[in-house]
Amino acid sequence: MSGKSGKVLLLVLIAAMLSTMAAYAEEEPPRAPHSRGRIRGVVMAVDLSASTFSLQAGKGSEGGGHDQVGQHGQGGGDGEGERGGRRAKPLLILRVNEATVFESANGSVKGLADLKAGMKALVTAERLEGGQLLAKQVVVGKADRSGKKVRAVGQVASLGQGTFSITTPEGETLSFLVDGTTVFKSKDGSVDAFEDLKVGMLVAVVAKTEAGQLRAMAVLAGAAEER
Repeated sequence: MSGKSGKVLLLVLIAAMLSTMAAYAEEEPPRAPHSRGRIRGVVMAVDLSASTFSLQAGKGSEGGGHDQVGQHGQGGGDGEGERGGRRAKPLLILRVNEATVFESANGSVKGLADLKAGMKALVTAERLEGGQLLAKQVVVGKADRSGKKVRAVGQVASLGQGTFSITTPEGETLSFLVDGTTVFKSKDGSVDAFEDLKVGMLVAVVAKTEAGQLRAMAVLAGAAEER
């Protein structure tokens, strides 16, 4: 499968996820910041080596009117996430530097290394030249234990004992737990269990945040992308 065909299949997966799993996509997407604004969301992953973290934005973001940060998946107002009248919540990649201020109610989050998947955060960010988002202030709440649903798409990067990870189009790696309640599906019917997943498959995942981890509720799989 060519790289172009792989992208087309990924778009088909996104469309299928949004149409067949509409119950998990009730909220409207937020507005991304114009030059500077505030973004509320849930931390999805942390990359210490790149000094970045990813945030799945939710309601309550401010700044920038209808102007979206439409580069490298950072906002994408009219981008690939919109299908059938719904748009997926944007997965934003935010960079930090030595001037980024971290705050939390109990003082446990003092830097990037203290961020964990599932934490709720209010981020004041500035858009730099080239479309990157620089976090100026990160205010963190407790880890989200309320069962908040999150969604992600990408390519299966690894498989473990009751776990798998994917690489998103933005280059982030997300890890998921699976259990007996996780539903697996594919258009051709070849994937109906965790054992049917293969490294390289394109997948769309609906998950819940539980105790700082992502538990997969549903996995919609496509064919593995040939390299």
